[in-house]
Amino acid sequence: MRIKTTTTSYCVSRTCQIRENIALLKQFNKVAFPLVLTSFIASSFFMAYRFLPKSIGLDNVRYICAAMFNLVVAISCAIVLAVLPLFERQIVNYLIGKSMDNVHTSSESQEHSSVTNAYFTMLNK
Repeated sequence: MRIKTTTTSYCVSRTCQIRENIALLKQFNKVAFPLVLTSFIASSFFMAYRFLPKSIGLDNVRYICAAMFNLVVAISCAIVLAVLPLFERQIVNYLIGKSMDNVHTSSESQEHSSVTNAYFTMLNK
């Protein structure tokens, strides 16, 4: 038995997924330049380490290149995380909102606990 697909149906989840994918691609486009720049620097250190010959007195340079490669790879993650909020203000606003929510919920929970305790003490009488 063959089931035919229909193209006249509308799927909300698929539309939302497409919008989300487009938003992620736009965001990646903004972050791509620092990522490509740090990757280029890291690959240049790797190529210098790889193509410098061994045992001719350049071993220290090779080791420094290896260390710099590791450093640039580690820093590239920090650079991308630092640049991301500069381009996307929604992330910063969300984080600020979450921090404010934490402050308000802690004070509200103390108020609720005191009201709850008063309610249960009244029930016990």
